[in-house]
Parts: sequence; C-alpha cells; structure tokens
Amino acid sequence: MKIWYQSTLDFAQHPNYAKALAAHFQKIARSETAVLLHGRVGDHRNHLPASEIIGSPSSIRALSIRPLFELYWRQRRRTQTPFFAASFSEPILPGLRGLAKILVVSMSEACFVAATTSAPKVGFVTLNKHIIHYIEKSISLHKRKDRVSGIHLINGDTSETELDAKLSEPGPFLERLAARVRDAVSSGAQSVIVAEGVLGMMAAENRCANVCSDKYSYG
Repeated sequence: MKIWYQSTLDFAQHPNYAKALAAHFQKIARSETAVLLHGRVGDHRNHLPASEIIGSPSSIRALSIRPLFELYWRQRRRTQTPFFAASFSEPILPGLRGLAKILVVSMSEACFVAATTSAPKVGFVTLNKHIIHYIEKSISLHKRKDRVSGIHLINGDTSETELDAKLSEPGPFLERLAARVRDAVSSGAQSVIVAEGVLGMMAAENRCANVCSDKYSYG
C-alpha cells in the first residue's frame, strides 16, 4: 500500500523536518506500506512563516488550498493511492472529496482518531495563534468538543523554520513545548495533539510521551 503525504510546508525551507519525517515513517509504517512525502510546490512566498500565510486569505489560498488541489490532481493521474492532506485548514476537504475516487484524509482527522482512541480527553498545543480558529472549527466539524480539554498556545512566537534549524538540539523550544503539554494535562488531557508538524517531530525525536502530532501517537 502507498500513501501520498502532502505537507503544506516547503521541504526546501525545512530540510531537517523532511529528513526526520521520512525516518519516522520508516520506523512506524508496516513493511508493506510506503509513505510518499511531498512538500509545498515552489512559490516566491514560500519563505513566509506559517503565521503570515494563515493570517492572510490570499496567501493561504495561493500557498495551501490551490496547490493541494493541483497536487491531488497530479497524484490522481499518476497513482490511485490514498491522499493525506497535512493541514488543519479543512475547507479543502469537501472539494477534494468531491473530485476524489480515492480516500482523502486530513491531518486533524488522523490526529483525532489516534488521540481519542488512546484517551478520553485530548488537549491541543500550537505555536501559532492564527491556527486556533482552524482547530476550533475542526473540533466542531468532527463533533469532538466533548473530548477536547483545551487549546494551549506556546509562548515565544517561534516559527516552524526556526524550529527546523534547531530540530536536533531543541533546548528551550522543547521546554516551552513541555510546559504547554503540562498545562494541557492539568486541564484534564490524557493525550495531546501538536498542531505543527515540525513541533511534533521535535517531540518524537526527543521521546516526549503522550503527544500526538499529524499522524503519530506517543506514550
């Protein structure tokens, strides 16, 4: 089985994340499963931090929503593999599924399944205040409000690009993540979803317990 994993990040701008993600999939995927990793397509705005992209309707359409449609269409012609849209921005799902003859799964759907399977109450941790609105909409869409203990914003206004550069030696960044995870646990969470992929890989690389990111569950 093959799964097309479509990130909304440009892997050229996040090389350590791309390498760590590929290595992680090799560890957790079954021998008969191949995960095909794909980053965001080239654009002159790819250097923008996620906070600026998510905060701008024109940027999120140009750099996230439209490329996902284009990449899905290209993938559909090449191979009939399940398509994983690694984004908490779920307005794309009805459109993709309307076109699709294959399975289309979003990051939030995968996270909810992984986290709620192992815990009655789930907390969220994010780097980006602009994504909180999308997380709240996703929680409502999937009717999981009664299973969510809260959404916790990490202090420090750190970008995923900055985290990528420090992925192997996260130091204070990992402490900030751990602090918010502890807040989530104090609020009643038994499992925690990390909204950003780079942050989740930092948790995985450093063996943080009870953290779910993108499609992983630890603990």
